[in-house]
Amino acid sequence: MPSDTDAWARKVTSPDQIPAVFREFVPALEPFPHIVYSPPDSWGSYRTNAKLTCLTDGAIYFLEKTKTGVTQVRFALEDIDCIEQGVVLLYSWIAVRGTCDGRTAGFKVEYNTVMDLLFNTIVQSVRQKLVRPGHADYQEEMKKLNYLVSIDFKYMNYSRFALLPGQSMLQTVYQPAIGKKVMIFFYKRLTSAHLLMLTDTELILIQDEEADAKKFFFKGQSSQYGGIWQYIPLHRLHSLAVEPDPATGLLVWSVTVQAGKLQLLFSPEQQTALERFNAAVRAAKGD
Repeated sequence: MPSDTDAWARKVTSPDQIPAVFREFVPALEPFPHIVYSPPDSWGSYRTNAKLTCLTDGAIYFLEKTKTGVTQVRFALEDIDCIEQGVVLLYSWIAVRGTCDGRTAGFKVEYNTVMDLLFNTIVQSVRQKLVRPGHADYQEEMKKLNYLVSIDFKYMNYSRFALLPGQSMLQTVYQPAIGKKVMIFFYKRLTSAHLLMLTDTELILIQDEEADAKKFFFKGQSSQYGGIWQYIPLHRLHSLAVEPDPATGLLVWSVTVQAGKLQLLFSPEQQTALERFNAAVRAAKGD
C-alpha cells in the first residue's frame, strides 16, 4: 500500500531519476538543471496529474502527463510577467504567467506544503534571474516593514519573506479585510487582507487565500490558514489604475501585464495612498 509520502514532490538529481514518461522531453544539459518531479496527488476530490518542473539558466518549463500524452509549456525567463506562490495548510502551489510561443499562457504546479523548500528555491532563483537585485543592506531594508508588527504581525512576516536580499524597499500599502456587517460581531467578507509592496525591481502583491473571502470573520481578523504571493518584475508592467467599484463602494486597484490584469479591492480612504503608490511605481520603472 503506497504511503502519503509517495505523492510528495522530490528533487531529480540525475537523468536516470527522471520518470520514463518525461525522459525524452528533457534535453541533456550541463550542468544538470534544477528539476522537481511532482507525482499525482489529491486534495479531497481534487486530483492533479504527474508534473515535472525544470529550471535552466534561461528558461523554466513544465511537463504534465495527461490522458492523451505529455504536454509541455516553456517560458523564457525574459517572457515571464508574474510568478505566484501560494499555500493553504498542506495545499501549496506555484504558478507562472507570461508569453509562450508568442501567446499568453500560464501554468500551475501543486504540491504538499511539506516539500515547500524545493519550490521556494525555484521561485527565488527565477526572481533573482529576472530582476537582478542590487546591494541594499537586507537587514536595514527589512526594518522598513516593522510598522506592520502592530497592524498585522502575519503580514510583517509575509512581507519579509517576499523581500529578496539586495532589493531596496520603497513603499507599501496595507489593506485589512473589509466586510459588510451582518450580525453584532460578524462581518461578511468583501475582500480579504492584502498588501502592496514596491521594491526597486519588483511589484509584489500579498493576500490571504482567495477561498477565505467567502467566510464570516470578526472585525480586524485575517486568515490563519495561508497566503498568496505574486511577484511582477517592474520592466514587465504595462499600466496601473485606481477606479471606483459601484457595486461595493470600494476602490479597485489594478495592474496590467501582457498576460492579463490583477485586481485588489481597497477602502475609499486609501485613495491618496494608492495614487502615491502608483506614482512611486512609475518612477521606479522609469516612466
